[in-house]
Amino acid sequence: MIRSAIRSLGIPVGILLVTLCAIQLLVADMLGALTGVSARAIYLSFAIIGWIAGAIIICRLTEMLFWNQLGRSSGRKTPRLLIQITNVLIYCTMGLAMAATLFNIPLTGAIATSSVIGLVIGFAVKSLISDTFSGIALNLDSGFGINDFVQILSRGTTTRIQGRVTEINWRSTYILTPENSMMVIPNTVMSESIVLNYSKPDRMGEFEMVVSLDFEVSTDRALRVLSSVI
Repeated sequence: MIRSAIRSLGIPVGILLVTLCAIQLLVADMLGALTGVSARAIYLSFAIIGWIAGAIIICRLTEMLFWNQLGRSSGRKTPRLLIQITNVLIYCTMGLAMAATLFNIPLTGAIATSSVIGLVIGFAVKSLISDTFSGIALNLDSGFGINDFVQILSRGTTTRIQGRVTEINWRSTYILTPENSMMVIPNTVMSESIVLNYSKPDRMGEFEMVVSLDFEVSTDRALRVLSSVI
């Protein structure tokens, strides 16, 4: 655990330290004098790299210290979708902070512009957004999770789908059927379907099966045969 954490943080922490040292030691001025490149441009390059490295560090620390700990306490693996959404929010926040700090861009104008762009994009990919929020709802609801065996019944139809949940991502839920085929179901469809979870409240299940025997078979023999089969 500690080694994996060190490996995942080692490179971005090293990059961040190098950029901070370069800024503090005025390396940009020296490189500008040697190469003829604007010292301001070199400084901005160092600063942008440092901001990106800092965002990566925050994302990985959030995953290790919050999401992984939350998964251990609940006994369930944290859905990858929630981690990815958290990372996107962190990157967007760091991007706005970097724009305001390095380029003196007013946050109010940047947020307003990004809102308009987001509105236009939202109309273009509304089905994807619907699937994304449905995926978030499915993860937060915890009606079923990874490795649960479920049966799905779409409303208004008699089609039944059975299988094991292998992944819930931004767009779809992946079901591994008993025939060893992968079925991809949009999250919007999953959120509107009736789901029977055979893995909850525990993985022990009860099933009914009708066994028909000839009337000539005696009760004692039928019981012996069924007991042997079981």
